[in-house]
Amino acid sequence: MRKGLLKCLLGSLFLSVFTVCTANAQKINELTQAEVNDGWQLLFDGKK
Repeated sequence: MRKGLLKCLLGSLFLSVFTVCTANAQKINELTQAEVNDGWQLLFDGKK
């Protein structure tokens, strides 16, 4: 019984961490306005 509960809790924890990481990944691949003003260019936008 405890092993099943432990597996369920670990699975839930993994899914929670994975969801948070993928939600934040979209924000990582962007330039700030200051970077754009300094002339930086985003080489890969994930769409092309």
